Amino acid sequence: MGAGHDAGLLMKYSVFSLLKNTLSGHKKWPAAWRDPQPKKDYDVIIIGAGVAGLTAGTLLAEKGKKVALVTAGEPTACLSTGCIDLCSGADNPEEAIDALPAQHPFHLVTRQQIHQAVDDFKRKMAGAGLPYVGQTSRNRLVLSAIGTFKTTCLVQETMQASPQNEQEKIHIVTFAGLKDFYPGYIIARLKNASFSTFDAGISTTMGIASLFEDESFLETFLLWLEKQNIREDKIAVPAVLGLESAAAIKNKIEQHMERPVFEIPTIPPSMPGRRLFNCMKDCFRRAGGVIYWDWQATGAEKSGRSRAAEFDRRAGRARAHHQLVHDAEIPRRQPEDHEGVHHCVRRSVRPDYEEPEGSGGVLCEDQQGEAQR
Repeated sequence: MGAGHDAGLLMKYSVFSLLKNTLSGHKKWPAAWRDPQPKKDYDVIIIGAGVAGLTAGTLLAEKGKKVALVTAGEPTACLSTGCIDLCSGADNPEEAIDALPAQHPFHLVTRQQIHQAVDDFKRKMAGAGLPYVGQTSRNRLVLSAIGTFKTTCLVQETMQASPQNEQEKIHIVTFAGLKDFYPGYIIARLKNASFSTFDAGISTTMGIASLFEDESFLETFLLWLEKQNIREDKIAVPAVLGLESAAAIKNKIEQHMERPVFEIPTIPPSMPGRRLFNCMKDCFRRAGGVIYWDWQATGAEKSGRSRAAEFDRRAGRARAHHQLVHDAEIPRRQPEDHEGVHHCVRRSVRPDYEEPEGSGGVLCEDQQGEAQR
């Protein structure tokens, strides 16, 4: 995503490789990252590569822990809009949190801790080349691919200009053959909207996003856009403005057209969700974390304060000295802080798995891609 990446680790997504792998159902991509051999011992093992798992893993790796993340595949974060919801019960998320029932897990953290977590997330994403905008005191609306509005808190910069009501005047640019985006539904709901169609020569979200990374394609698109004689105040496009450079591409279109431009997340899978996942994965790796891809956790056993986790790929086995990180749900109690690590317990590795009192804490899995605390 951002500068400082190991170029040898990154897969090159050219237009030709995308077309070739489309024909094979995307089953022949080489591994995008080296497949590490399992080490015997880790300080922490996290099962699941979603937002919660990657966040916890990055925090621990930055504190000097030896962290392994095990995942059976891509999480549902890749299917998401890429937005970060805080609490949608009111215009002000902080006030919505205050109004939640006393037993709600949000009350286990302070407002200062929420601010710190949000600021840390925004800082990391900006450093990875995926800037987010928004604040904990104000929710915002994001227009969907079918014309409805989603309430959220933080959005990628490319969605910042999304309309906040149905009266705003927008022009929607769609792409010929794109099946995950419905401008007809949008203009049926937004009476001051219109749309035009650009033929990119390819009709998949990832394929079009790859084309936008090419300067010559962007120039061709801008010349076509000029000829549309757009009179509305804003320009909307499906979320295809590049694989890695969406914010910069959006800014170029804005400067050329002299009006705000924003992305609308497509029907899943959506590029903003994939960008979020890729950036969080990169942050985890840069912090020193190791990911075991396509590994299925099959069980765990304990011996004193150590936990041994078993996986079904190559009969892999790894041991965590202090914590076996698994399966976030909600904290059952408010524990003492253990170097920034909080207890979250759920019996799902094995039915008889129980965390002994005073053992140093169990962190959280994220198999469903949910950022649960």
